[in-house]
Amino acid sequence: MSLELYQSFDTLFWVISLLSLGFVTWTYFSLRHHPFRKTFVVLRGTAFVGLLFILLQPVIRWERETDRPLVWQIYVDNSVSMAYHPHQALPSINAGVSQLMEAVKKKNVP
Repeated sequence: MSLELYQSFDTLFWVISLLSLGFVTWTYFSLRHHPFRKTFVVLRGTAFVGLLFILLQPVIRWERETDRPLVWQIYVDNSVSMAYHPHQALPSINAGVSQLMEAVKKKNVP
């Protein structure tokens, strides 16, 4: 997994991030005696991190490689209609098929 930023940081990013950080800090100190102070700070901190994440416009790439053995299936047409083709004779087709099968057997192809 790789994470790349779409663009570099600009002035708008720094202004919004500093204002958000200041707001989260101000919330922490202004709600010092409130019973839900930690909840508010956690929610606003999460919103701050989410806002930074959106402003950075990241490109996330998830790549996975797997190796699987290939299963070969070879189909050969040895029907009577193949004899009607003028360029290929039936014995040459049979010889080509047998050569192909021998080559496959030598290489131990499943």
